[in-house]
Order: sequence, then C-alpha cells, then structure tokens
Amino acid sequence: MSSVPPLDMNGQSLGGYTILERIGAGGMGTVYKAKDRDLDRFVAIKVLSPVLESDPVCIERFKHEARSIAALSHPNLMHIYSVGSEKGLNYFAMEYVDGIPLSKNLSEKKHLPLAEAIGITAQILGALDKVHRAGIVHRDLKPGNIMLDRDGRAVVLDFGLAKDTTATMGLTGTGTIMGTPDYMAPEQIEGEDVGPFTDVYALGVMLYEMLANSLPFHRKSAVATMRAHCEEDAPPITNYRSDIPPSMRAIITRMITREPSLRYQSVGAVASDLLKVCHNSQLEKLAGDAPASISPKTILKSSPSAITKPKAALTKSQSVKKKTMKGRKPVKENPEKLKTGHAQMIIGMLLGAVIILLLIVILRPFRRGGDDRNRPPAVGENGRPGKGDGGDKNGGSGNASGKLPRVTYLPEGDNSQAQSVYGLELRFSMKDGRVLLGLLISADEKNYVVERLIDGERETIPVDQIESIIPWQKKRGLEAVAEHLRSQMRGRRLDR
Repeated sequence: MSSVPPLDMNGQSLGGYTILERIGAGGMGTVYKAKDRDLDRFVAIKVLSPVLESDPVCIERFKHEARSIAALSHPNLMHIYSVGSEKGLNYFAMEYVDGIPLSKNLSEKKHLPLAEAIGITAQILGALDKVHRAGIVHRDLKPGNIMLDRDGRAVVLDFGLAKDTTATMGLTGTGTIMGTPDYMAPEQIEGEDVGPFTDVYALGVMLYEMLANSLPFHRKSAVATMRAHCEEDAPPITNYRSDIPPSMRAIITRMITREPSLRYQSVGAVASDLLKVCHNSQLEKLAGDAPASISPKTILKSSPSAITKPKAALTKSQSVKKKTMKGRKPVKENPEKLKTGHAQMIIGMLLGAVIILLLIVILRPFRRGGDDRNRPPAVGENGRPGKGDGGDKNGGSGNASGKLPRVTYLPEGDNSQAQSVYGLELRFSMKDGRVLLGLLISADEKNYVVERLIDGERETIPVDQIESIIPWQKKRGLEAVAEHLRSQMRGRRLDR
C-alpha cells in the first residue's frame, strides 16, 4: 500500500495531547511524537489521513488496528492508550518508543553478529506468539516496523494490515495483495489463505537480511520481486558470510521455503530449533513442547547485550516440581543426580553410534554383492578399467570388441556382477561438457539407464555420448552432494 501525504500538525492539540513533531508515515496515516498533558509523558499518535476519512472501510481498518493490539499485553508489543476522533480526524495514542527502527540499524552496520540477530528474532517471536494465539496475523513484518529502544528491547509496530483469522467477515477483498514486496510470502502474493506461517516467512527474510545484510529476493521492480518469492530459491547465505553454522542455515531455509506446509507452523517450533543454535531465555519459554527438526552441532555463546543468559535448561522428564506435602518440606532437585543422568545419556548415545558404525563396516561387503572376485571391472578416471579389472588388452570389459568408447561396459546378462554396481552413485562426464550424477539402474552395449540424483528421474544415456565414468566420492558428505545439485540447477559445470 502506498504512503499517503503526511499532515503538518506540529504544535496543534488533539484530544489531551500536544503534537510535537512528525516521526513517521505509513500506508494509512502519519505518526507523531506528542505530549500527554494530563500524565506528563511522551506518546506516539497515529492520525488517519484526511483523504481516507471519507472511506468507511479505511476508517474501520484504522480502528481495527487499534483494537487488534489494545487487548494484548506483551513487552515486545506497543501499548495502546486511547482511541478518539476530533476535528474530523480519527486517531489513537500509543506507547512512544525512544529508539531507532531496525531498518536504520541494519543500514548502519555491515551485518549483525549471529547472537544479536537471534536475540532480536527471539523478541519478535515472543510478540508474534501473543498475537497468533489471539488469532491475528500481522502480514506486514519488516525491519521498518520493528523499533529498538535504548535498552535493546525490540517492539513490533504497525498492525494496519493485520488479519483477524477468527473474524467472520474480513476487511480485505478476495485476491487483494497487501504488504511489502520484499517480505511477502508467496501465498500472500497469490491472494491465498494466510496464517502464522506467513509471518514466519517474513521473519525468515528479516533474519536472512540481518545476517547477510542483503535481501534474498529483492529485484529492480516490485513485480519482479514478488515473482522471485514465488518462483526462485534464495541464494545461499554463505555467499555473504562463511561463519553461519549449517544448523542456522537449515532453519532459515525452512522459514522461507515457498510451500507453506513445509514451513514452521508456529513460532514455538522456530524457537525450539533456534534454541539449539543459541541459548536464550525467551526462546526457552516459547519452545515448550514444540517438536524440533534440526540437530545443530554448534552451540554459540550468547552476547550479553543481545541475549539474556538463562538458567540451566532441563528436559520435561528431568524437571522436578517442588511439591509441598502436609507435614513435609518441599522436595529439592539433586544437581549431582542430574549431572550423572546427563553423563549416562551421552555415553549411551556414543556407544550406540559406535555400534551402528561397526555394523555398517561389517555388512558393507554383503550389501555390495559378495567378495571382490564377483565384482565387475573397476572404472578408472579416464573411463578405462583400472588394475585388476579383468578387462582385455584393448581396454574393453568382457565381450567388448574395442569399438566402444572409453567407458566400462557392464554385460547385461551377467547379473551377479551387475548387481554389485547397480545402485552405486557414479559421475558421468559427457562429450558435450555436461556432468551428471546418478544411480546406475541398468546397462547394455548401447545405453546406460541412470536415475539422476538431482530430481530422481531416469535418463537413458547412449554409450557413444559418454566421455568418462568415475565413482562419486563423497568427500564432504551430504554437503558435497547438495552443492553439486545447486551447481547443476544454476547451469554450471561442477569442477572436481
């Protein structure tokens, strides 16, 4: 929604308030700093633009903004003091936050430290938890609507586009697009149903911006930006900084995934996973029983200025509530028993991991189809059989006649040999420069049938188009495979 022309009301009176200066303007009106003459305190007053005073829908939406948060009390939500109408103007007075918008803070810094970004996110999650439980979706989360006061408190502002999901009738027409393009979720852009997951998406974009100092989907025009939200993936945050742990990257990726059902469905679930990256007392309160799906390896120490150090966190089964029984003293927790329990749990997990690794090593030869004598010829880096491969002098493999290109031919009839190779991950270098990773499904003299790792589809590759085949070495585990898939989708050839 575009901004309306601001009113010049400096020095004027409105209700029991004296207007001092204009401090901001939004889609529906102007915000002023004012003085409450009766209580001798500063307040912020939002005044509906005169050009909208003749529109009943705009007036109702303006009052709806005040009603949406007037009944809610939370340290990270602004407080509404009064609502009124005077001199043909509708207004409401609210808490004045002495600070700067998060947007200005981001423009002054290259990027935020991880602990500080998580600390701000935790406070926003707390405010969202309060409004979501009341059935309200903000729909316009962005750094410009987050104020940071001098004590580091983050306050969520501007509920002008908020949607009450419990209301029987809405103020927004079907298919109406409302919000700020850089932070809008795909379902919001497409005019579909919104929910807490819509605010989670916007917060994920903000978290990306706080850490990378760059917007993931920003384009030259609003239309191009909205199209990017709906059709493109965000660039890896590692393109901007390398100190973001994998667990944090996974959280952001899930927050801004295009499909709403694949996102976090509640702020508690986000808090549960963030808590494993950085301990924070507010995240602990929000996490509750929300299931966590990320297993971070890195636990970061909190910045004292950004995150409050919590008390020792215990699982639900370990926490012992103090119960006062008649004639008895309250039951106290035993720290030594708790430490012993933690140690036993860690030792058990390590032993389980060792046993699993031993089983994998022991069973691996059987899974690959028997001893080495029954295996097919080994494939060299140049596509020819290596040492001990059993190939003929011409570099063939079995019944090859020497006319085949430099690839290993797997005989179709010899199932005992083929089964030990089928299903392995191989790297095919094509003569046209293309590189393909896939699982070998079947092979004959003319064609290889491969299941591509990038999309799971099967592809038939003519033998005469293959330059070489080598086994795919997972030097960096799943990260290497993921990076290869991303390179393929960007149309670049993987250099190994």
